[in-house]
Amino acid sequence: MSPAHGWASIPKEGRVFQATTRSPRIRAAAMLGGTALLALQLMTAAPAAAKPKDAGKPPQQRYAAPAIAQPRHGDAAELPRPLTTADKRPTRQAGGPSVDAIGGTPASIGEYLYFASIWRQGQPICGGSLLSNFMVLTAANCVDDGYPVSAFQVRLGGTQLGGADPGVPRAISQFLVHPGYVRPTSPVPAPYDAAILILSSPITRADVTVQWLRLAQGNELGLVDAGDPATVLGHGSPSGPANPLMETVVPIQPDSPPGLHPNFVPSLMIAAGGTAAGGQGACRIDDGGPLVITSTPQDIQIGNVNWYPAPCGQPNIRDIYGELHQGSVAAWVHSVVGRPGNDQFSGAVTLSGNSGSVAGNTTNATLEANESGTDIETTVWYRWKPTESGTAQITVNQHAFDSEVRVYTGSTVSTLTLVASNNDANGSLQSEVEFPVVAGKVYQIQVDGFQFDYGPFRLSYAVNRPANDDFAGATAITDTCACPVVASTANATGQAGESTVASGDGDATLWYSWTASAAGVARFSTAGSDFDTTLAAYTGTSLTGLTPVAVNDQFNGTNQSQITFVVPEPGTYRIRVGGYNGERGSLRLQYALEPEPNDLFVQPQVLAGTSGVMTGANQRGLAEPGEPAFLPNPTSTIWYRWTAPSSGRYRFTTEGSTFDTELAALTGASITGLTLLALNDDDIGSQSRIEFQATSGTTYWIWVDGFGCDKGAVQLNWRQV
Repeated sequence: MSPAHGWASIPKEGRVFQATTRSPRIRAAAMLGGTALLALQLMTAAPAAAKPKDAGKPPQQRYAAPAIAQPRHGDAAELPRPLTTADKRPTRQAGGPSVDAIGGTPASIGEYLYFASIWRQGQPICGGSLLSNFMVLTAANCVDDGYPVSAFQVRLGGTQLGGADPGVPRAISQFLVHPGYVRPTSPVPAPYDAAILILSSPITRADVTVQWLRLAQGNELGLVDAGDPATVLGHGSPSGPANPLMETVVPIQPDSPPGLHPNFVPSLMIAAGGTAAGGQGACRIDDGGPLVITSTPQDIQIGNVNWYPAPCGQPNIRDIYGELHQGSVAAWVHSVVGRPGNDQFSGAVTLSGNSGSVAGNTTNATLEANESGTDIETTVWYRWKPTESGTAQITVNQHAFDSEVRVYTGSTVSTLTLVASNNDANGSLQSEVEFPVVAGKVYQIQVDGFQFDYGPFRLSYAVNRPANDDFAGATAITDTCACPVVASTANATGQAGESTVASGDGDATLWYSWTASAAGVARFSTAGSDFDTTLAAYTGTSLTGLTPVAVNDQFNGTNQSQITFVVPEPGTYRIRVGGYNGERGSLRLQYALEPEPNDLFVQPQVLAGTSGVMTGANQRGLAEPGEPAFLPNPTSTIWYRWTAPSSGRYRFTTEGSTFDTELAALTGASITGLTLLALNDDDIGSQSRIEFQATSGTTYWIWVDGFGCDKGAVQLNWRQV
């Protein structure tokens, strides 16, 4: 072992060393009250004779935007920016290992992006391997030497200790030393000589020269037998520290003499190198460096440097490596370095039903034995068995990395047949596939990151989707709706490159193309929908070229949404409805150009006096999120506010209106905190009448709606009785 390590004995206790108290492994993973309905009568009667449109309608007031609820706390910072194809990583070109085992050869730039050079107080002392986006595996003797954590640094993915390719630097915040390791008093092979270093900050997409490695799973593909070639990586050499990273092919040796150090433990160690020719293997500053097998689709680590003779590379004396492809040390490493639960084909997440969505993550994902294909590196698996035949779509979106998706049939990872694949859909680095499915057939879904890109994502799937599920199939709507648009998002999916409003709301979206015939103010509402909606309006003609005009997640403190925006001139807007965190359900969408001046609870028409008549209209009135649902859903409501001038009993009617009205009186300070006093549908033919006891100085809210979708001119009458 390197004398640079020092051999001062330290207490066995305190195996965890950390620079801070917080480990980077910790990740941030109205209905109305039950008041009785008063004066409620449901009668069948012919509607009153229609009057000219907007008869008696007061002049339109200038629009003043109400306060709109912002997206849920934290969502704005968490939502990823969809990357465009301009953010595409270039394809890496890397050579294979040298076949000249005598001393090895310098590694090519980009060849071993998982190699870690361990530094202490500005000097290189050991090697290591990156096993996750924030964990480096090395030898325990490299760090269990009394120096504080702050003295250490790692450089990741480089091929030179200095110069043009030094690697990505990271500080260390914590050491995790194998609990069975006891530091020897002299340089001899030591059992359990393994430690995991926690990076002060994880690698990111910007660290393009870095990727992680995985441990082999037993004698993977029969490549870990005596006589098989393995590659040891390090900067050491018989003549001293070398500037370039060296790759040296060494044969795996039997766990029996001759040429073995007497401290060799077969169940914990691997012997390699030590050929009759000599001059090859680890040296000087290579402790903890990886011993890898490179003849699989992705390099796999089978050991780390534990001991080598002095001088290095002696003939017939084998180097000793900690055993990492099996055994207790490998089990400890796996217990610390987490992989996604569906990293392996056998652990695929089952997708239920004919539609749905899940959150996924390729961070720290790896390949497995027999998993093959072109440029696959960080894969996770899903399994889907639809019960309907038809055309299906699977989308991987809402992420800020370069994803790929593939769909297969087959029951084992080595016998799969490709059905569909995609990389970069709709001008973005997100992915989606559309393909025919057969009811009862099992489909295997693989999500990967191009060129080792990785991160969290959302996956949505559905068969027999709505016609307006995609941006290109948006349903055309114009000006003001006669009745709410009723639709279902149950079989909707998201799209690659689709912008998001709130967490997970790109899983099941519907699109509308709304054309305003004139300038004015536009309003859209999802009041009455039975799921947690999001709502957005955009300008633009392509999915990845949209400009948001108005977005909303929660309105009036409810799970429904409403947006209001100015239309400066006639034109077309794209309206998108989503479901927070992938929720799906029955949608009610209402919209209007130039909504009624008293459409909103916060902008009521003011009534005054003990009696009076007020005319208006509900032609462009909309239900508002949080608005009481009486019979059963409001559709075209308008609001009045009246403060009683004196105590007494008062009567309000809609007699003289031109449509089938509903009428209510309420008290309260907010739309979601109202108490119902009186409600009526048909009392005067198809018009309404209510009476209630009022208290002087108390403010009352008068609510007018049209039964079903009825609309017209409103005449509101009131007097004391």
